[in-house]
Amino acid sequence: MNVIVTSLRKFVIGIALAVAPVIAGCGGVSSSEMSALEAQTGSTEAAEQKVVELRAKKAAKEAELADKTATESALKDRLAATKFNLDN
Repeated sequence: MNVIVTSLRKFVIGIALAVAPVIAGCGGVSSSEMSALEAQTGSTEAAEQKVVELRAKKAAKEAELADKTATESALKDRLAATKFNLDN
């Protein structure tokens, strides 16, 4: 019986020693990790802002292209009508 209790006690102590660093490691975030996280957050926010700006610029360019395409189409129609009138 003594052997079983001693073995069990050694097993429990071994488990406690194995689990203790894991529990202690989950205590929080170090200041260097926190500063790295803040730097990453800042970079992410800057990138997201850049995406918003580029999407707005793209929308403006697409609107400009649509306007120019409409103008081109109207000019082609006018040219075709002028050629038709000159031929008659």
